[in-house]
Amino acid sequence: MNGSCIQCPPQKGEEEEIVIISFHNDICVNPQIIEQAVMIPQNVHRLLVNLMKYLQRWKRYRPLWKLDKAIVMEKFAAKRPPCVAYDEKLQFYSKIAGDVMRHPLVKDEHCIRLQLGPLASTVQENAKSWVLSLGRLLNESAKEELESLQEEIESLSKNLKKSPSTLEELKFVLATIAEIKSKSLVMELRYKDVQERYRTLAMYKIFPPEAEQEQVNDIESMWVGLFNDALNVDHALRGIKRTFTEITRGEIMNYKLQIENFARRFYSEGPGSVGEDLDRGVELLGVFEKELAKHEKNRQELANAEKLFDLPITMYPELLKVQKEMNGLRMIYDLYEGLKVAKEEWSQTLWVNLNVQVLQEGIDGFFRGLRKLPRHIRTLTVAFHLEAKMKAFKESVPLLLDLKHEALRDRHWKELMEKTGVFFEMTETFTLENMFAMELDKHTDILNEIVTAAVKEVAIEKAVKDILDTWENMKFNVLKYYKGPQERGYILGSVDEIIQSLDDNTVNLQSILGSRFVGPFLQTVHKWEKTLSLIGEVIEIWMLVQRKWMYLESIFIGGDIRSQLPDEAKKFDNIDRMFKRASYGRLV
Repeated sequence: MNGSCIQCPPQKGEEEEIVIISFHNDICVNPQIIEQAVMIPQNVHRLLVNLMKYLQRWKRYRPLWKLDKAIVMEKFAAKRPPCVAYDEKLQFYSKIAGDVMRHPLVKDEHCIRLQLGPLASTVQENAKSWVLSLGRLLNESAKEELESLQEEIESLSKNLKKSPSTLEELKFVLATIAEIKSKSLVMELRYKDVQERYRTLAMYKIFPPEAEQEQVNDIESMWVGLFNDALNVDHALRGIKRTFTEITRGEIMNYKLQIENFARRFYSEGPGSVGEDLDRGVELLGVFEKELAKHEKNRQELANAEKLFDLPITMYPELLKVQKEMNGLRMIYDLYEGLKVAKEEWSQTLWVNLNVQVLQEGIDGFFRGLRKLPRHIRTLTVAFHLEAKMKAFKESVPLLLDLKHEALRDRHWKELMEKTGVFFEMTETFTLENMFAMELDKHTDILNEIVTAAVKEVAIEKAVKDILDTWENMKFNVLKYYKGPQERGYILGSVDEIIQSLDDNTVNLQSILGSRFVGPFLQTVHKWEKTLSLIGEVIEIWMLVQRKWMYLESIFIGGDIRSQLPDEAKKFDNIDRMFKRASYGRLV
């Protein structure tokens, strides 16, 4: 307050409340004070907004230091951009370096002054550093292309200076001349591009070493001189070319005879003539492919010679036909080898783990591969044999399922081995390899016959077992026999059910004997036929004796008959004792 007022210390008011006396309440309600208090923040905000709008113009230069220059240069160089792309970027950064200093370097905004000179200088330095980096990159690419051109021109020049003394040397020189002529336009575009790159560098005041600049200045004259030398050498070799032209014609005739002989052998002895022996076809395919590659190499050499000596290019239709068929055979044999690999993999599957669906889906996949081949390939003889092998395998898959039938016994497997000529042991490690070796598709009738017989034999085996179980558990009904209140011994009860079972089982045995599948059980069936016949006879005799005993027993036991026929009664007593002894020992 600069001594104009005496500060009043805090005063205690009512209820000991501390009161600070000031002029704030008087001032804060003054309209002029209120107006100034509102205007000051608004003006400051407006001032800051204007400054930010102005500084926003400088944000476009932010990429100059925000981007990683090394990474940007590396990505740009990886695209191998043309000279015009370099020029565009160099022009962009050079324009920034020039334009930035044209901005006002002092900016007054009401009470604030911006000194922009340091910022402009920093932007300019960054822009120039980008120009230098791009310039180095352009110089490196230009130098690399310049050195490549020089090496190529020097190499061609060296080859052109060779003096031919043989046909091969002449072909080499003529090929060099042809190469120089064919590259005329390309080489001109290349060295013009190099010159343009160095001219672009000079525009932006980036200068290479003097020796490098001299190489740029000489590159055009080097190529023009080489081209003229090629024309001169070509003119000088005309006489020699005529001589070797005739030699080339002779080589072409010999080559035609070689191709005719090769094509004849290919169709008669090649991989397409092996019939069902596709493994032999695979071997021959490799041999003939190598021979075909040699013939193709010779054809290309002769074609190059024809171009060098200005001869019409000779066509070899037989060679083209062989090549086309060879390509088709390769596709077929690739499919066949894939099938072999798949079968080898499947063959390692244990017999107990057989999954027919896997085999079915696998062979169907190879069928689809065969059908996808072009029509002219599918009509080849080898394709028909491959399809036949695939069909045979596919047909053998259901047969594998038949062999899993529970009715098959060891005797059936032995019979199958004997008829197919493939022998193996039926162990837990038994795999599908043994089954594939049998070639079941060739023995379909045999396998069906064996499986059918096994099923029939199982039925016979079950029928015989049922008869055995019936008589093992068969029991007779034994009764005590009474004469009045007196027990007289034991007799057989009704045997009607036993006789019925006996008749039924006898009929079944006769039916079994009529079957052609009874072989493994023939002795057992004959044995039981005799056994049942004996049982029937024994029961018949037993019941006859029992009836007579019961009849006589009622006569001779008690009554007057014993006294009247004492001798006969004595005989009956002996017979009675014998019958009771026999029936008691057998029935009780």
